[in-house]
Amino acid sequence: GKTYGSDLEWLAKPRLPLKDRTIVIVEDILDSGVTLAAIKEYCEKQQAKQVLSAALISRDCPREAGGIEQADFTGLT
Repeated sequence: GKTYGSDLEWLAKPRLPLKDRTIVIVEDILDSGVTLAAIKEYCEKQQAKQVLSAALISRDCPREAGGIEQADFTGLT
């Protein structure tokens, strides 16, 4: 019943080590950018070689503080 999310709750974290891997995070709808930023930060802390992001849809709206402004790859805006 909410129109926006709350704190990030991991249902399952990656089982394989991310160290020295290229990671692509796929977001269905880029809205506030906060979730994507948190997942990217997690991957970087796990020493991923490169972290890229893809959004199927990017909403044309202001991002929240600390959120990612835009994905590396976007399907529709």
